[in-house]
Amino acid sequence: MNDTHTEARQPSSIKAIISLVLGFDAFIFLVILFPFSLIFGIIGLWTGLKALKDIKNHHYRGRKAAWAGVIFSLIGMVTGAIITLNVFVL
Repeated sequence: MNDTHTEARQPSSIKAIISLVLGFDAFIFLVILFPFSLIFGIIGLWTGLKALKDIKNHHYRGRKAAWAGVIFSLIGMVTGAIITLNVFVL
């Protein structure tokens, strides 16, 4: 049997998908409600890192989605924190 058939049966990581959605929301909330961007970024980063660990240990699919979630979450979290500090502190 081909290895491609066994790869197609591997389940996708739900945490990777959640991280991608939360990271994208953190990125989008920079324009609308920047304090929520920080919250979604933290949660998205945490789930993305957990997803990467699960993908490595259990051979799930979704590594690209998990990395995209981590990157979007980091961008949203850092930028949201900078904007929030500039608005409320300075």
